[in-house]
Amino acid sequence: MPEHSLSPLSPLGDEAPRSTQIGGFRLIERADFALASVAARDGRVEIVRESLASLLGKAPDAGRLEHGKEHMGFWIGPDQWMIEADHDPYEDLAAQLKTTLGDAVSITEQNDGWVVVDLEGSALRAVLERLANIDVSRFDAGCATRCSIEHMGCFLLCLDHGEHYRILAGRSFAGSLWHALTTTCASVAAINQAANEHNRSNWMRP
Repeated sequence: MPEHSLSPLSPLGDEAPRSTQIGGFRLIERADFALASVAARDGRVEIVRESLASLLGKAPDAGRLEHGKEHMGFWIGPDQWMIEADHDPYEDLAAQLKTTLGDAVSITEQNDGWVVVDLEGSALRAVLERLANIDVSRFDAGCATRCSIEHMGCFLLCLDHGEHYRILAGRSFAGSLWHALTTTCASVAAINQAANEHNRSNWMRP
């Protein structure tokens, strides 16, 4: 009988999560998270918010994310949240949340449904202004929103204003999202390099 050896692939189709450095920007595919969506059942919203507060310190309000000791969560719609935790201890995050939150919620495992990319660097505003249909100047740390990136519906999270953002898109859009991010980063990096060279030449001119 033939033996089959299977190994998981990242959403981008590689054996290991992808990362790349483009100028001052770094893109990192994150495959080390477990994800689960939580929706409060009718009439149970306050119970769910109290339970989420025990995990996150506070139930995320509209447009916000919250960090707990081992979980992060962000608002995805009225009375709905996405919960994130390290994959290894929380591979069965949905089942663990069901135990914690009980019958007040409907929970759906989301582990294989998304591609998650961290965007790090300095002065990322120029990159995001070309990508997302939001006011980046007001998108501070702790903000979370659904937005459009190259016609793809995404969730955009601000972890450190101007320097660290996280983007989630449907797994089927993984290649398109990576292409949009790398192309835009390369464009902004080229513009920044040209500007720096121009300023340097002016400074050295007698």
